[in-house]
Amino acid sequence: MVQVGIATIHNIFYKPPYVFDLPTDQSLGRASCMLHTPDTMRDRFLSSHWLIACLLAFVMITTTGCVRLASNLLYAIKGRDNPAEFAGLEEKKVAVLVSNNGVHTSDASSLVLARNVNLLLQSKVKKIRMISQDEVDRMVQDQQLGKVDPMQVGERLGADYVVDIDVSDLKLYDGKTLYKGQCSASVTTYKCKDGKEIAFRKVHPEFVYPKTGAPVTDMDEATFRRVYLMTLAERVSRSFYPYDPATDVARDAAISSAGF
Repeated sequence: MVQVGIATIHNIFYKPPYVFDLPTDQSLGRASCMLHTPDTMRDRFLSSHWLIACLLAFVMITTTGCVRLASNLLYAIKGRDNPAEFAGLEEKKVAVLVSNNGVHTSDASSLVLARNVNLLLQSKVKKIRMISQDEVDRMVQDQQLGKVDPMQVGERLGADYVVDIDVSDLKLYDGKTLYKGQCSASVTTYKCKDGKEIAFRKVHPEFVYPKTGAPVTDMDEATFRRVYLMTLAERVSRSFYPYDPATDVARDAAISSAGF
């Protein structure tokens, strides 16, 4: 059971449109990505079922051995979505940039994070038009290292907005025996047309996943890095579309029941 571990839990609760894998050979210097397609979405329950199921979930959570069942039930129920914090990307042409400690590069982690954010926005924001990450990456490579201006890149690409994500202090380990992804991240959305400005900004001062860690014997580093980056992509992306907060509750319950 532990073998499926955190990667399986992640796939159950997030169900992203696509997930990109990191290459196991990091000597390539750039990400080689494989595309995975999720199963179909679960059916929504009627609102009356929500109250009943919540009561059942509470009872099961307090009963030894029923945490996994409770978490599955919580996920199966579709509660009220939290609204988008910034809905301005709808029907707009958008580019995604990722920097590492303030420097825009094409390292494997940055590229994978950017592609996952790109595809999450494409699937969840109404009528959005995403600029290809290959095109964005070529533009970044043409700029002097450390001198990338997100707004200028957006103008050259013909974007209405640029979503610029900065990740700092990325760590994957807690000691020598546990994986525990940790980083700080900020999301800045630049308006590139009709009055250039910062349209939206949000800071995630500390993003930790999983909170209790996962044994290094459960998976290799490349697999855990992929899972952590996809989880981070979902967290920073959901400022731009409605999301169900019950997903986090169910995911954390499942992680606890798996022994993480």
